[in-house]
Amino acid sequence: MTRIWRGTVRGRRVDLGLGGYPYTTLAEAREKAFDYRKLARDGGDPRTLAAGAQNGVPTFRDAVEKVIEIHRVAWRGGKNEAQWRSSLSSYAYPRIGRMRVDDISTTDVMAVLLPIWNEKRVTAKRVRQRIGAVMKWAVAQGFRTDNPAGEAIGAALPRGGARTKHFKALPHAEVAQAIATIRATAGWPPAKVALEFQILTAARPGEVRAADWSEIDVENRVWTIPAKRAKSGREHRVPLVARAIEVLEEARLFSHGCGLIFPSVTGRMIHGGTLPKLLARHGIQAVTARIPQLVPGLVRRDGAAAGGRRGCARSRGQEPGRGGVRSVGPVRAPAGAHGGVGSVRLKLRVAVLP
Repeated sequence: MTRIWRGTVRGRRVDLGLGGYPYTTLAEAREKAFDYRKLARDGGDPRTLAAGAQNGVPTFRDAVEKVIEIHRVAWRGGKNEAQWRSSLSSYAYPRIGRMRVDDISTTDVMAVLLPIWNEKRVTAKRVRQRIGAVMKWAVAQGFRTDNPAGEAIGAALPRGGARTKHFKALPHAEVAQAIATIRATAGWPPAKVALEFQILTAARPGEVRAADWSEIDVENRVWTIPAKRAKSGREHRVPLVARAIEVLEEARLFSHGCGLIFPSVTGRMIHGGTLPKLLARHGIQAVTARIPQLVPGLVRRDGAAAGGRRGCARSRGQEPGRGGVRSVGPVRAPAGAHGGVGSVRLKLRVAVLP
């Protein structure tokens, strides 16, 4: 005697075998039927459980794990993996997580993206990109022949929508006063000089917080960030102006002998939230997560426009007057910069006066 589960999956009647006596007990059949019914109610397809193991076609959730495993080696740290898991768990899994990758259609992908496309455009684009990456993996594995998150839905998704909200930035004429304000506070001295050093070098927060004395060549005024710590994965050399050298000499007074240039109170690396809090606590309307907001449009020596979308160039051509930053002429953002490949938007090259 064979028992059968009969239910409705996406508007269609589906019959699935539960196993026959005596190989499957009544309790086992009921448990399997419950799983099928629950999966169908949640928008999934019970056939993924019944047939997936036989033909090797994974569910979307399982395919995501495969793709993450492939890319984990190339990703730096666990941030990328965490972002993948977070975005897909929040927006994709509820709709297509339990579906087999060969059953996912453009309609299903649209159902994932439309609720967030206008309100969370950046997030929606990333979700689409990640779904597309999983679908391309499925194509490469022979599980399907097309990518339902590709060009097929590009024209169907709304254009316009939410406007881009840029990170807060200071006009460079106000940078000197901001530094003076931070300097006058009673904060942890290495944190204060770290912030100024970050501004002077246009470095990223993590690069500054993990900066080591072994990377500094005082004689040639160069800070060499090793490839393992550079976002580009390549060694990056940062020229140091006279004021940056002075900041480093000041930092030596607080050295714990741990090698870090800007250690915390305990001699470890300063916490990632320390510098942003230092600005926020004193009412300075800028963030440090995308450097250099405080130095608009600075162009890094490695060819990346550090200003790009991370800074604000609304004060082009202005002179701060004293003790700060002066413009030395506009330059065109290089190909591959944050402004986009071949961007025609002008950036303001700036130099810090010693």
